[in-house]
Amino acid sequence: MNRGESIALANELCLEYRAVKEIQKKIDENETLLSEFNEAKPEHRRLISFFWRYLLIAGIIFLVMLIPTFVISFVIFFIAFESNLPAVYPKAAIAILLLINVAVPAVIIVCGYRKAKRKMMDLNLKDAEKAAYNKKRKDELMRQTDELRMQKNAKSESLQKYNDIIPESLREGGKIEMLRRLLVAGKAETFSDAIELLSTNNCKTLESQQ
Repeated sequence: MNRGESIALANELCLEYRAVKEIQKKIDENETLLSEFNEAKPEHRRLISFFWRYLLIAGIIFLVMLIPTFVISFVIFFIAFESNLPAVYPKAAIAILLLINVAVPAVIIVCGYRKAKRKMMDLNLKDAEKAAYNKKRKDELMRQTDELRMQKNAKSESLQKYNDIIPESLREGGKIEMLRRLLVAGKAETFSDAIELLSTNNCKTLESQQ
């Protein structure tokens, strides 16, 4: 193998080793994303976490209205007593006041329950849509990763035919690039000469000399 053929082979090997490295880098990135998908879990939501504030508001309003209700009821009884009105009238008025006192918080609770449930269902729907998208994305990544592994294996197998001439310590892109530079710079005439130089000398020393 003359120098020209050696340079051509070194160029080809540089491209192949770089391709293997890039494929492995993409595989690692995909595996990192897959691990994130595996760790992601849907949030467990309970209705009370959305509903409690409406219960609190209803309770406060009930207590706030309760005191005026008692005061107004006392006033009604006093006026009825002083006016000699039949008992049915103050009782009816007080019943209406109590009904209002209960109805307002009840309306808040009912409306709050519906609003809280709707909010929880909307968030759960978004979670379901996100989970479906994540599953689709995960399946795509798994398929892509399998294809990348097959490409890497194919390239690695094609490089095995050079194992007889390339020592194991030099089977990487950076070392082959240095080998190519030795050939291009004329410091080695053949592929074997370049390998011998790299094997017998410190790679950093050779690189600093170029």
